[in-house]
Amino acid sequence: MIKNERQYRLTKAQANRFSQTLQSLGEADGVNPLIVKAQRESLSSQIADLEDELREYESLTTGRQ
Repeated sequence: MIKNERQYRLTKAQANRFSQTLQSLGEADGVNPLIVKAQRESLSSQIADLEDELREYESLTTGRQ
């Protein structure tokens, strides 16, 4: 759970880095496609978790919850 503005900024930056990594993740020569798929799914899951935390913090700070 994000507790302050500093954690919010760090979480947002991390989500952005994961998103950039996911976009640039290509299938490298010689890498098993199952490994690439697992990496994509892992990054997608982590991004979703971080975005949920960001939304929750934003809701709390704007008084919508």
